[in-house]
Amino acid sequence: GKRSKSSDPYDFLPLKPGLGHLLERAPGGTWVLPVFVAGLSNDVAREIGRGMVKRGEPVRVWFAEPMRVADLQPLMEPMAMTEAVFARVREAAASDRAAFGSTRAPPAAPSPPAGA
Repeated sequence: GKRSKSSDPYDFLPLKPGLGHLLERAPGGTWVLPVFVAGLSNDVAREIGRGMVKRGEPVRVWFAEPMRVADLQPLMEPMAMTEAVFARVREAAASDRAAFGSTRAPPAAPSPPAGA
């Protein structure tokens, strides 16, 4: 897949069926662990530097309920399987938003000009 360039961690790119194509070929006993990660930027150098000095927003990882491939394969279509897995990722994202999304301060309003 591809990461969104948006700074909003809840802004997802349109889904593609690639995961479903992998799942339709996977053994039925295989487990899928949907994961939502927030707090990373799209700048690798920044992330390396941030890790060395231990500052910036913490990285948050949310694990959704695992799914068995055998439970997904009856959906038949690769896109339907991808959507089923991503529904769990969205649930994890909703948990993150509920826990952390509303705690972010809104952007500061500009100061009024002097004498106003």
